[in-house]
Amino acid sequence: MDSGAPMMVYNALMCCLPQTGARGRRFVMGQGKILGPQGGCVGVEQRLTVVLPGCAPCPGGDGS
Repeated sequence: MDSGAPMMVYNALMCCLPQTGARGRRFVMGQGKILGPQGGCVGVEQRLTVVLPGCAPCPGGDGS
């Protein structure tokens, strides 16, 4: 797999889910592969397991 693809997925993860943290690394990137080309496009399939923090109660909710 292209060495740029895992970095692209890592950067997207840090942008969209910053609470996963670069230092406390609460995710594991699994095997990835290049998909395509099909119709002039190429994609990336990447397995990713992320530990997310527990949900906080909704504002104005009763907490149940």
